[in-house]
Amino acid sequence: MTMTETGDRSLLCAVKRTGTGAPLYIVPSVGMTALSLINLARSIDPPRPVYSFEFAGMEDERLPHDSIEDMAHAYVDEIRRHQPSGPYYIGGHCFGGGVAHDMVTKLEALGERVSVFVLFDSIGPVPADEYVDPDLPSMNEMADHVGKAVTLLTEHAATQFSVLPAPAVERIRAIIQTHIDAGIRYRGAPVKTGIVLLRTRTHDDRAFLGWRPIGTGGYREVDIPGDTFSMLKPPHSKVLGQRLSEVLSAAQ
Repeated sequence: MTMTETGDRSLLCAVKRTGTGAPLYIVPSVGMTALSLINLARSIDPPRPVYSFEFAGMEDERLPHDSIEDMAHAYVDEIRRHQPSGPYYIGGHCFGGGVAHDMVTKLEALGERVSVFVLFDSIGPVPADEYVDPDLPSMNEMADHVGKAVTLLTEHAATQFSVLPAPAVERIRAIIQTHIDAGIRYRGAPVKTGIVLLRTRTHDDRAFLGWRPIGTGGYREVDIPGDTFSMLKPPHSKVLGQRLSEVLSAAQ
């Protein structure tokens, strides 16, 4: 366990410490932990260090972050202590994609280079007002996509934490709801870094359209077998690792 300058426990978690090249930092989806990324991390070739993050309040007494921006600010502080300068490799799974996006905007604003911004089945954010495109999904349509994602997340979380005592489950449910509310409020601004979405067929194509106008450095999608959660588990995690390895190698 490491401590921050304020004396709090670090939110940065090592998923895989060994390997070559700059570390890859992946934000997990709400209600999940760094453990969900182990199979993916082990499938990257050549091996690379992979780090993830805890959510404040999940395993300590801190209040949970109630906005994507505050969470991203805390995680950017963590990775800059760990790796003071870029290039940075940033990723996000499902709802973690919004946090990863805001981390990229913050790093770019600091003049840092982000070499890779990769998403794993993350539905697109609603763009900031000045970047609205009439061809993008309407707010009502996005609400439907978000509602489906929320249902999947809550069902998955219920199975993950079913063995915990009832008070712990209720606390975790409250944190998950806080994070989901934050994700619904989040508005995405353009980033210079190209965006790569490694996606399953869990969601309709239009659920991802929000990434296109904000990926000013380019945007592409790569199909992955499985669904939002099974993509991180064998056998699908091996395919996901192969496609991710290609993305990382292309950025060298």
